[in-house]
Amino acid sequence: MKTQGPNSPVREVRWQDKQVVIDVAGDVDMGHSAAFQQCLSDVMAKAPAHVILDLAGVEYMDSSGIAALVKLHSQAKAAGADLSLVAVHRNVRSILQITRLDGMFKVFDTEQEAIVSA
Repeated sequence: MKTQGPNSPVREVRWQDKQVVIDVAGDVDMGHSAAFQQCLSDVMAKAPAHVILDLAGVEYMDSSGIAALVKLHSQAKAAGADLSLVAVHRNVRSILQITRLDGMFKVFDTEQEAIVSA
């Protein structure tokens, strides 16, 4: 499923059974975070068992993007779903480390590693 709207950094949402891969590209900042959060909420409404957020195309994420990740983590945890981040760019990884949120997320180098982990 392709994403809708020019402001969304979500490029594609791919479902396989109860597992979903969300491909994200571009900056996840104040100008894009509302569309990003809406897409994530729409996905969570479909009750996935495992959410894989592929961040390979994201080089920049501001506090609004980090807030969206934290909210997604909370929603996934409440729903009993696994959440994995994949291919996290060093800039985004640095922000997660500085904010001490890096321990909150399961981070994998590849999508396949995240799939196998579930």
